[in-house]
Amino acid sequence: MKRIIYAAILIFFTMLCYAQSTPEAFLGLLPAVPSIDCGTESSRQTEAITAFQSQINTTREKLSEAIRVEKQKNKNTKLSERVKREASAQSGLTESELERVSNKKSSSSERERLTNKSVQNQTGFSMDEMQQVKSMSKADRQKWAMNNYGKVMEKEQQKAEDTKQYQTSNASLGELGAEQQKLAVNLRHHRERLDRMKNELETAASQQSVILENKIKEVKRKYENVNDGEGATAEDMRKLRERNKLIRDAKIEYCSKLTPLNINYLIHYEAALKENILPDLKRSEDINYQIQRQTYSKTELSCFDRLRAIEDYTSALSKAFNFYMSVNKE
Repeated sequence: MKRIIYAAILIFFTMLCYAQSTPEAFLGLLPAVPSIDCGTESSRQTEAITAFQSQINTTREKLSEAIRVEKQKNKNTKLSERVKREASAQSGLTESELERVSNKKSSSSERERLTNKSVQNQTGFSMDEMQQVKSMSKADRQKWAMNNYGKVMEKEQQKAEDTKQYQTSNASLGELGAEQQKLAVNLRHHRERLDRMKNELETAASQQSVILENKIKEVKRKYENVNDGEGATAEDMRKLRERNKLIRDAKIEYCSKLTPLNINYLIHYEAALKENILPDLKRSEDINYQIQRQTYSKTELSCFDRLRAIEDYTSALSKAFNFYMSVNKE
């Protein structure tokens, strides 16, 4: 029964990732960026924060499960027959020999023999001959190159002929790779912009924390001799109310300076995610799938990167109330 349930979950999330709206579906499960009134009484605000965090935690659990499923994809991939044949044509080794040379369990002498064979097949010269060329003077190397030019060109032409059938496919892979690089640059641009906003927020938070701490210390020092216990006079009570209001105002000022910065950051984050980051990641995932299809014998389309991007945003959104400070009525 457990296997059946797990299989159903696996199929469900696999199907989700083929849909264009998958990341948007998870975004739809998250609460909106909240509007926060720093003067709201703590008892009322606590209710809002609890509901907000509960919705985030529920979504995060579903998101974590989807990510876990996606992470299992393409773990045990094997090279396609086309790639094996191309590697064999380029190296001059059989598929069996290629496997042995890449196998760490093969003896060093066996790997060395096969490497030497590959060099011989590709260049027409043994490893020993190539090493001797490296130790020659510049003039001797030039002389050697002139004497062996015909042999080198013959090998190059033979190699080009052997790999000709793979050139179109490789050109296609090259174009996909170039597009993927452009997408990576775009993604880096948007993430760096968000990182700058986050760093500015953290710097401001550090400064305002020091200011708040000093203000509260000063207020407490000013009213430290006021009697707040048995025998307190009406004047004492007035001064205590005055003290509490000053502390409350200091907390509200702290919140009012930082919360708008945080909310602005989250609004920009959500917009960049929807308009730029997720579309670029979707295209990058599609490209990666096309490349993998030509490289491996079996591969699956994955939405792992987009789900992780949603997870990162979820973590940022969960800190929306970070700068709210508990305050009571005056």
